[in-house]
Amino acid sequence: VDVVSYLIHRIKSKPAYEIIIATSKREEDTVFEEIAQKEKIKVYRGDYRDVLDRVCGSALLSEADHFVRIFANYPFVDLEKMDALYREHVDGNFDYSYNEHNKGVLWGTGCEVFRTQFILELNRRELNTNQRETFSYFIRQNESQFYVLKKNLCEKRKGYRLCLETEKDLVKGIKKGLLQWYHFENGSKILYIKNIQDAISEM
Repeated sequence: VDVVSYLIHRIKSKPAYEIIIATSKREEDTVFEEIAQKEKIKVYRGDYRDVLDRVCGSALLSEADHFVRIFANYPFVDLEKMDALYREHVDGNFDYSYNEHNKGVLWGTGCEVFRTQFILELNRRELNTNQRETFSYFIRQNESQFYVLKKNLCEKRKGYRLCLETEKDLVKGIKKGLLQWYHFENGSKILYIKNIQDAISEM
């Protein structure tokens, strides 16, 4: 199972969420459309250079008032913390909420929640190419202009990386005991988070 499909299967354990893949129109990204078809979920394809517009297109497909954003290289996203962040975000009607920072969840297990109308309004702003690509960072750098929830969960998180940016990230997680292989009788295996809640509580 590829990383994206593994992530989709995990999110499907939370049936309240509709899953939409946001990707570009580049030929090499057609694989994500194929995954979406296989998993029977929606996909939105937009300009490779405009991440913000792709996210907005996905949000419009969902027709939801609020939505969660999870990076494709975050297969170990903490789903329980995601649920909690989403509920607090909706209850408070925040523009933007996030839980991955130096006092939040482990790097690679966090997510973001947006109010749909807010992100559509942000898309209409005259932002430069870099700001449109890293729009979450733009929001955090200008928090005073928006209604933002920065969810704190500890005094200082440890520096473990559970995202799949490099092979080194995986190796470090396994060595620290946060990731563990589960072996099936048929010889296949999967990598899963071990004692993630304990790891967070010890920070």
